[in-house]
Amino acid sequence: MAAGPVPFPQMATKAPMPFFKKPEAVFMRLFVSVLLLMLWAMPSAYAQAPNMYMGSEQQPIRIQTGSVFQQYADQDRRLSQITFPVSAFIPLTRSLAFSLYTNPALVSGEAVTSLQGLSDAQVALSYHQPLGDGSMVVSVGTNVPSGKRELTEAEFATTALVSQDFYGFYVPVLGQGLNISPGITLAFPFGDNMVGGLGFSYQLKGSFKPVENMPDSFKPGDEMMITGGFDFRLAEQWALSTNVSYVLYNTDVLGDLDVFESGNQTIAILQVLGNMGNNQARFVARYRTKAKSTLPAGNQVVTAPRTVPEQFQLIGTYNLSIQENLRATVIARVRRYNETDFFGDKTLFDVGASPEVAFSDIVSGGMRFVYTFGSFPGVEIGAGLSFVIP
Repeated sequence: MAAGPVPFPQMATKAPMPFFKKPEAVFMRLFVSVLLLMLWAMPSAYAQAPNMYMGSEQQPIRIQTGSVFQQYADQDRRLSQITFPVSAFIPLTRSLAFSLYTNPALVSGEAVTSLQGLSDAQVALSYHQPLGDGSMVVSVGTNVPSGKRELTEAEFATTALVSQDFYGFYVPVLGQGLNISPGITLAFPFGDNMVGGLGFSYQLKGSFKPVENMPDSFKPGDEMMITGGFDFRLAEQWALSTNVSYVLYNTDVLGDLDVFESGNQTIAILQVLGNMGNNQARFVARYRTKAKSTLPAGNQVVTAPRTVPEQFQLIGTYNLSIQENLRATVIARVRRYNETDFFGDKTLFDVGASPEVAFSDIVSGGMRFVYTFGSFPGVEIGAGLSFVIP
């Protein structure tokens, strides 16, 4: 984990579709549709826990903390969020490590209800084991339901907006159920210039009540993710990596009723990394698509509203050394989100910079500024501290 501030992170038809004819069933459809807008952005334990770098040498303790302000003005509304991310990576032995991530948040805006509170904590254990020339990492991550749940209807509507991918808020959802995510990753060299990897994880999702006074709990479907990729050395200072992940979803259940069957998701990433002396350039292309989802409708099954846009991103960063204790990263990104049944298509451009300064061998600090323009304008401003304890 690099010195500096806490990492700045980071789920169609237009004609009406048949559902149930009873009024209460129509309300159920509307409720489920809004709920889906929120659920696709929920953090997964394996996605939010801090990265763990295990090897043959004892790793230092790493603690990061900071604050991030984001604001976006889309159509007639303005949404803002302030978050306070905290992460820790604590090696217990040379092979075993513990990590923690949490991010309290405050959301406000025009024509929306304010929302604030703790977010769910993400904790994980990781065990590293050499396997000949390769390695294996076994991990288990847990989403601890410490965040705010059982929202009012107005707070729930705010969450439905904040959870949209194209905004990119760091905390799309404050609270959900108890989730447990075991996983395994294998990596092996293939000759001198190529390394291959394969990973598998399964996320067991617990039930919870996203809206107060709900008679029944909502249980998101469990998820299984399979991922594989290769790293190639193109030249002495340049490398290329590819990665493809496939996510399969079980059925979402409300009480005893099956309410949603999600289409499976594919994510493909291509990255080129180059070192130029003390400087480093990185170029990333990322594509995500999702198969059609369905809604059970009595004895029928109908196509669900498309809530997750097909998306494509191009990202470029250049990290340069200014002085021995001062570095800066320049950021440029293009994002494209296709139309869904709830939002039009969007094309966004992000430009920014992130300077980092080392105050000592233990303490470093950083700032981040990103300006967004295109389909709507926005800004992200953050600062943080990092502590590395041998």
